[in-house]
Amino acid sequence: MKIRFLMVALMAMVACLRAEETSFALRDGDTLAFLGDSITAARGYTEIVEHYTLMRFPERRVRFVNAGQGGDTAHGSLRRLERDVFAQGTTVLTVAFGINDIGWGTKADDLHRQQYLDGIREIVTRSRKRGIRVFICSPAVTAEAPDTAEVGYLQRMVDDGMALARSLGAESIDLSRGMREIQRRIVAANAREKDPTRHTRLHVDDGIHLNDLGQLAMGHALLKGLGAPAEVSSATSNGWEPGGPWDAQSDAVRELVDARDKAWGGEHFRRQFNGDNPASKKFEEDRSYTILGGVRRWNWSTENGYVEWAVISTLGSPWIGR
Repeated sequence: MKIRFLMVALMAMVACLRAEETSFALRDGDTLAFLGDSITAARGYTEIVEHYTLMRFPERRVRFVNAGQGGDTAHGSLRRLERDVFAQGTTVLTVAFGINDIGWGTKADDLHRQQYLDGIREIVTRSRKRGIRVFICSPAVTAEAPDTAEVGYLQRMVDDGMALARSLGAESIDLSRGMREIQRRIVAANAREKDPTRHTRLHVDDGIHLNDLGQLAMGHALLKGLGAPAEVSSATSNGWEPGGPWDAQSDAVRELVDARDKAWGGEHFRRQFNGDNPASKKFEEDRSYTILGGVRRWNWSTENGYVEWAVISTLGSPWIGR
């Protein structure tokens, strides 16, 4: 009876894992293009999606094209859609515009709203004619107070854009609200910290462009929207001690940094994609590994402590675990 129960449980677990894998939007042979403005061109959140995919699904051959351009808008991008997206063999397209479309808030009017919606309609229509799977996204959050931004002009406009995209057969990913969940937790944590120099932020000084943590939050939100399986890896770090540089004043920060490290920590990625990259030499000098019970473990130091990893094989795919 026990054996039968274990077999049923194992089959159910395998079925669940396979269902998660098939839910991920990127398939073998896909080319994903990221269409957007300077936040996309910064290659922050886009590389997080790329690294996750290469590590979590190494058996899938997926190409990535960064089609971000500083200062661009949904309507303005139509001029380069053929060159930067269609000519690249794109099969999946994410689109993130909105902030420049209303001039950082200085052109929040009906004229510019309509130009944004016309641009979204044209992107979706032209892309779908070519068989491209399109995801229209709301843009990254700004440093505006989350509750104010939730009911602001930009959010209402991009909500209309995502609804329009769905009516045309595309899909949508609400990056703004996904990031805002994280932003609210950071604001609450900052309110408990009396020293402003210790406050956590998602943006650089202009309140529009993202810092590394902001790009990480955007990548996290996009991966969730693409249906990325959550069960990928786990890690431990001694950098989370109270009072340390990454004080756990914000659980959101810890979760995001852990998620980033999961994508970077694997042997498969290190060997196949770092190669002879000089930037990886310090990483190589600091890391060490041992074999324990058939599982290869690494420890390497960081400025905030150390991270411990083990790479195991589950259902033929490399997973990273503690």
